[in-house]
Amino acid sequence: GAVVAGESGPPSASEAVAEAAAAGGAPGPADAGPLGLAARARAAAARMHAEDREDALRLATAIESATARNDEAAARAAETELQDLLTYVGER
Repeated sequence: GAVVAGESGPPSASEAVAEAAAAGGAPGPADAGPLGLAARARAAAARMHAEDREDALRLATAIESATARNDEAAARAAETELQDLLTYVGER
């Protein structure tokens, strides 16, 4: 689409993920993938027991760090573990 005056263009992936997480929206293309999962885990962390929350935040950080250093294998490994945790705690 056209860029509206005053806007710098489409939101970055991280902005789209943050907006989707803030809106509590259902998972979709904007928040798919490891970074979207990390954002959803951070949003759900307050509803988790302490040990699960620690694990979720550790894994979210691992995903973000791996993504930042372009380590796709580490990001996917942490994503798989975080998916399992969110399923276990009923957040996915």
